[in-house]
Amino acid sequence: MHTTSLLRRFCLVLPLLFSCSTPPPPEAPEAAKVTTRDAARLVAPGDERTFGATTPLPSAFDQQLPALSSDGTGFLAVWLDARVHGTGNIRGVRMAANGTLADPVGFAIGEAVENYRVAAPGIAWNGNEHLVVWQRGIDSQYTSVLVTVESAFVSPSGAIRRSNSAPQLNITQPRAMKVAVGAHGFLAAWSIGTRINGLLFDESGTPAARSIELVAGTSLGEDLTVIFDGTNYLVVGSGQLTAGGSLGIWARRFNESGAPVDAAPFSLSGNVLAVRPSAARVGDNVLVAWEDSGSTGGAEWDIQGTLVTPGSTPVDRFLIADGTAGHGKQQPALAFDGTHALVAWSEEASKKVLAVRVTAAGSVVAGGPITVLDPQGETTEPSVAFGGGTFLVAGTRLLPDSGNDVVAARVDPEGTRVDAAPVTLSVGAPAQVTPRVAWSRDRALMVWSAWNGTAWDIHGVRLDANLQPLDGTPFVISGADDNQDAPDVVSNGEDFLVVWRDDRNDDTGLRRDIYGARVTAEGAVLDAQGIAIAAGAPALSPPISRQHPRAAFDGRNYVVGWWQDGEVKLVQVNPTGWVSGHVTVAKAASTSFGLACTPGGLCATVLPMDSRGFHPLALYRFDAYLTKLNAAPMFVSPLEDLTQLAGLTFDGTRFVAAWKSTKKTSPALLAARFTTAGTVLDGKPVEVSTEVDVREPQLASDGHAVFLTWTQRTVGSWRAMGRQFDTALVGPPAVALAKQPTDERASSIAVSAAGAVIAVWEQDEPGQGAMRVHASTGRTRSVLGTACGTATDCGSGFCVDGVCCDSACGGGTSDCNACSMAAGAAADGTCGPRADTATCDDGKACTEKDVCGGASCSGVPKTAPAPGPCQVITPVCDPETGDFPTTQAPDGTVCDTGECREGTCVPKNDPPDDGGSEESGCGCSTGPGAAGTSFLLLLTLAGVLWRQAGHSRKRYE
Repeated sequence: MHTTSLLRRFCLVLPLLFSCSTPPPPEAPEAAKVTTRDAARLVAPGDERTFGATTPLPSAFDQQLPALSSDGTGFLAVWLDARVHGTGNIRGVRMAANGTLADPVGFAIGEAVENYRVAAPGIAWNGNEHLVVWQRGIDSQYTSVLVTVESAFVSPSGAIRRSNSAPQLNITQPRAMKVAVGAHGFLAAWSIGTRINGLLFDESGTPAARSIELVAGTSLGEDLTVIFDGTNYLVVGSGQLTAGGSLGIWARRFNESGAPVDAAPFSLSGNVLAVRPSAARVGDNVLVAWEDSGSTGGAEWDIQGTLVTPGSTPVDRFLIADGTAGHGKQQPALAFDGTHALVAWSEEASKKVLAVRVTAAGSVVAGGPITVLDPQGETTEPSVAFGGGTFLVAGTRLLPDSGNDVVAARVDPEGTRVDAAPVTLSVGAPAQVTPRVAWSRDRALMVWSAWNGTAWDIHGVRLDANLQPLDGTPFVISGADDNQDAPDVVSNGEDFLVVWRDDRNDDTGLRRDIYGARVTAEGAVLDAQGIAIAAGAPALSPPISRQHPRAAFDGRNYVVGWWQDGEVKLVQVNPTGWVSGHVTVAKAASTSFGLACTPGGLCATVLPMDSRGFHPLALYRFDAYLTKLNAAPMFVSPLEDLTQLAGLTFDGTRFVAAWKSTKKTSPALLAARFTTAGTVLDGKPVEVSTEVDVREPQLASDGHAVFLTWTQRTVGSWRAMGRQFDTALVGPPAVALAKQPTDERASSIAVSAAGAVIAVWEQDEPGQGAMRVHASTGRTRSVLGTACGTATDCGSGFCVDGVCCDSACGGGTSDCNACSMAAGAAADGTCGPRADTATCDDGKACTEKDVCGGASCSGVPKTAPAPGPCQVITPVCDPETGDFPTTQAPDGTVCDTGECREGTCVPKNDPPDDGGSEESGCGCSTGPGAAGTSFLLLLTLAGVLWRQAGHSRKRYE
């Protein structure tokens, strides 16, 4: 409300006529002292990017045990695939009869879930779709392995239709599957050591309620095959059916309801050692082939075969391939083209897949074996199918460094290999895994392990302060022989040290070393051959396995840690690359541990320690010389805890640890702070996430907040998550790092002193057939409800009532909305109405006693005051000033003590004013002669103002 009087306005416009003495305006209240960014927020994902080339290469990790089927014109190849971070799944690819791949990087048939085992798939064509069947066993921390049969239909166009879930099986691990298509459904079968079980499916793919026992024995091999002979299912297996009995190949028929046709299994191989049967329908009969030791007494393996006629048992066996003279034959597979069967096998000496043709009558076509698969390296586990006028042979190729690929080649009906070289089926974009990131003063370096087609290298890319790539393409940090993986990176404020796990000294994969390289802020790799941070002599036996490298900077030197043979080790690496100060921290219950240092030379590690059957999180501190400051462990978690997957950071004042607690009663991802002296500040750790399945947490801090990333399994897939806390470990809920839900792993995060945040993770990209590194970038902002000075301090963009607000709100006490409890809101940071009857200002000059009602402010109209002596008051309020216009009563108007004269009540007979000074009624003094000199001017101005007030009133009315 406005209270300036009309006379005061006279004083302001007549400075030459009056000397006014007005009270000074009230002092503005002192601005609230706020600390900006004393808490920060991980901004929702915005600028998500990928890095590097996507030209397909042979896929990373293992792809093996292929199976084939044909729709008559083309093929579907399926296999056991571990390209998604080494975990098993079923993938496939379609190939036309002319050799064209319809799916250049293949596609996933099963759903990828970590912590499970998947067995080799079986496949068959039903006339409309390919049926793919496999077993999956899920490892659980709290229960035994659960195994079930999963299946899916794949159309010739590549559409996938998953079948209903099969019943849980009472076995301890998944087993390889074989499947045959009958006249009215399917039979899938597998061996579990002492028996062969099966599961029937109807034509829609719905499995039976329970599995059935097909064959029981004393010792049955895992290799078997199933074929439909036109009337019955023929189940062929190997092993010993009775104690002291044959160790050969036997068979048994079952009708489509699963009832046995033969009272007992019958022998195919006779009383000789024989294994790994395979079968195909050949006209009206079934051709069965197997590995046979009869001709050599077990020294080498032949390929033998027999024809099984429906309704009878076979009598004649014939030699398909001779395994004598050091040319043992293994793993036969076959298919029929209507005239000949192509029988393929893996040869032990040459490491190739060879084949011969066999007539429907059971005779081998002359001309010698055909070389089908001969890529560099050993090739095994062949599978054969016929369609579109050609045979397709697929097999597993053992890579020279590690892992396997699935390769294939075509053979025409005349026995000639069509493809000059085998085609790799299991390809994808160059895989990128385990990314890590660190900030220097004005730029970041992101590193990861990159697949080069045969092994893993270390790659990197720099980002500037605006989060833009400084390198057009990622650059190689280490491209040494064999594998380099699991990197970490740290900055000394200017340059970087990258460390990783290295196989260059032992290609068996049993020995692992720790190497590193310095990288300048300009992107120059100073140690092209790497620094041998921890590398044992080549002759070590047993080999030393070093795992999980971690790096920190203590203000003077880099500190590098790793897990080695059950212990955590540390060394220092100075800025010139010199390695010194090797120390052992303690024995650890797992390979994962946390390492962080202060700028003043104090370092700390946290690790799960084996103590009385529990694994509490133990803390050790070290000075600038890596001298242990506490000989005995200081425990961060309760002694009865079962911890793993520890991470650590320094927030500028104290250390913050995060770890997974695996207690059965309350599994969770937890965090706690402790001082540089080792005092734990959070007796009850803070729950970061209550998901049961979480993976290694990573932490970072900019001195104002603590940032955490981890991955957790949600509805069958893994999500990369991030969460921010202030320095008291209080903060908003977690957010997903990736824009779109997918299968994400190995997340990490870094934040610069200027508040730039980079979160990185790897994720499965179905369109590229590989794990690829993604990065999401953003800036820190104050959390809702925390103190702010300007809107730029807040992630929401609104600073109201001295706190970060969720909307523009109102603010202050001039309206009825507030965003802080001090201003009347129900909670800090959330805009809401102030209490009813709270004072406010409705912005109208002609109202008074304004109060809030809900979110609106209103007042009551003003009433005109009683006129003073010799005054005339207009009863209409001026909307601009909130005043009621006042004028002097005409001279001679009767007043209490006489009559009005020049606005003053004087006795009626008093003489006129003699010009002497006297106080006026407005608090102003008139100088000598001023009234006489300016009386006319005063009257003129009064009239002008009176007319102005009248016009204003008319406008208002």
